[in-house]
Parts: sequence; C-alpha cells; structure tokens
Amino acid sequence: MYFPPYLELVSMSVTPWAAMRIGHGFGDEKPRTNVLSWDGGRVLATQAKRGSRVDELPVRHLSRLGGEMHMSAIAALKILSPGIEDKAIVALVALRVCLPDWTQGDRPAPPVDIRHTTTLRSMARSLKWPLGSMHAMVARLIEDGLIARERRGLFIAPAAADRVIPYLEAVHDLTLRLAEDYHAAGGLRPSRRPGPCSLATLLAVALDIMLVPFETFGASLGDWTATKLWNSIAILSVRRIVLDPELSRRYAVGPPPDSERRAVPATRLREIAEVKLATAWRRLRALEEAGRISQRDGGWLIRTDQFLEKDLNATFRAGVVYYLRRLNELVAAGLNPANPPYFNGRPPWMGEEPLK
Repeated sequence: MYFPPYLELVSMSVTPWAAMRIGHGFGDEKPRTNVLSWDGGRVLATQAKRGSRVDELPVRHLSRLGGEMHMSAIAALKILSPGIEDKAIVALVALRVCLPDWTQGDRPAPPVDIRHTTTLRSMARSLKWPLGSMHAMVARLIEDGLIARERRGLFIAPAAADRVIPYLEAVHDLTLRLAEDYHAAGGLRPSRRPGPCSLATLLAVALDIMLVPFETFGASLGDWTATKLWNSIAILSVRRIVLDPELSRRYAVGPPPDSERRAVPATRLREIAEVKLATAWRRLRALEEAGRISQRDGGWLIRTDQFLEKDLNATFRAGVVYYLRRLNELVAAGLNPANPPYFNGRPPWMGEEPLK
C-alpha cells in the first residue's frame, strides 16, 4: 500500500492518513466511532449537515495545522521507546486501552490498581499486524519494562512511569495547541459549559488522534522511514505558508502554486527520520522512482501530478472534519481553547523554523 496521490491534497500538506478509515476496537471494547473511510470526504460530508460551517472555514489551513501536529506527535514517540519506533507504536496502542488507570487525577500518574488490560490479538488487529509479529514485539516491550503481563492480559507497567507520564504530558500539550490553533482560525464552536475539561476526557481524545496514522496505514510506503520522509516533505514544503499570516490567509481555501512551495533538503529529512543520510537517500530515490516525489532546487517536493485525483475536495475535507469533531467534543466537555491548560507551555512544532 502507498499513500494515494490525492492525499497530499490541494493544500499540499494534509497528512496522508487523514482521508482513510481509522478507529479499531481495543480488546473487548466496542470499536471507536471516529471513522474516516476510504471515501473519507464523502462519508464525512454525509455525516455533517448540509451547509455546515465547515465549508465556510479555511479548510486547507486547518489541514496544514493538523499535519504539523502529527509530525511532532510522531517525534514524541521516542519518549516511550528511543530509537525503535515500532515498539513505541505498540506501546501506544496498549496505552490507549490502559489510559483510564493513568488519569485518575488532574495530572497523569501511575496506577495504584490495574483495571484495564488488552490482548495480543486486539493489538494486532488494531495495527493490522500478523499475530506472530505482535507477539515478538510485545515480548521485547515486556523485556524493556514498558508492558507487563498478568492473567487478565497486557497492561502498561506502572514502573515505566518515567517514560509514560512525560509522553502523556507531551501529547496533551500538542492536542491543546491544535485546539488553540483551530480556535484562532475560527474552527471551533463556543463552549456552553464552563470548564475545566477532565484530564481523562482530554487524553482519551488526544491518544485517539495520535493513533490515526498507525491504525490507518502502518508502514504504507514500505516502511516507517519512507512514510515519515514523504509526510515530512508534504508538511515542510508549505510551513512558511502556515507561519506567515498573509500567506495563510491567501491560501486558506485555495492551493498555493508550486512557486510558493519550498523543496526540502535531504539533510533536513534525515534529521527528522533519524536515519543515516545514505539510508534517507535510498528511500527518497525509491519514492522518486515510484512517482511520489521529485527533486527541485537541491531538495524534494511531492509531485504535482499527485494532486489530480477525483473526489479531491471531498477527501480534502475529511481530515479537517475529523479533527473538528474531536476537538469540539473537548470544547463541549469544558475546554477553553482560547486559554488551554498546558502542562509545560505551548509546545513548538518539530523544527519550527520554515524553509527559506
């Protein structure tokens, strides 16, 4: 599987997974309902009321903000498991199930009593992994001390609190930044309920959002290195537009021309993917041969002809509609996006400076 060409979408930066189906069941829980299908735009368009204010919003700008958040969120996985991303992804799936045990107060804390567990089978189903591969990865996580096992099932080990709590605080703040940015762009409804939004509610939505790329695609360009490289090109090439108020307004609902996009150097991409430069070049060449990216001005860009798929506008809206719905759930639960309760201040995006 690869990222379908239209998923860069006319904004040239929406995250590739935004228009695909997300949300699988965990253990014995019912499947979550945050679902984007292959016909993402059409499905969500029918779920939303006709004439909804989504059509009045700066949709392309909002999608770029979502892409930035996800790139930073993927980088935050190293807090859970430095160096081996697949281990952190599996731990994240388990953490979503065990989250209620870690959110009993105003800040994340290790559980006193284990009440929520998961199974190998449900985790493998969530990530679409073979059961044998999941078994091997969980065994490594148990050895690493991040997951523990008892008769009832698998759970996040309380002894791993020195990694789990900083990670939860990081994704908490990244989700709040997304809410603040969406609010500033006029995307969120005003709250009718005085806050605060509970930590359990906020982090449940945050982890659902964090799981979108992994539950939806997996290593859909062959491996996670290629996936991160492709997505990083899509996001970084238009970051200057996101950070420039005038350009953001100019291209809030219309696509920026190629002249406004900036080619991303391989050296910058290898830093994000955290691989050797030679490895990054091999993946980039493979993506180029597959017709996904092209070279210009000493760097890399998503190929323009990938933006010519049918149903483009409907799919483009899908990711934004999903983020709006989940963030508005938080607003309805009492979150004030104009003054979000960050744990550690407004977080920066990964390498926030724009390309020149």
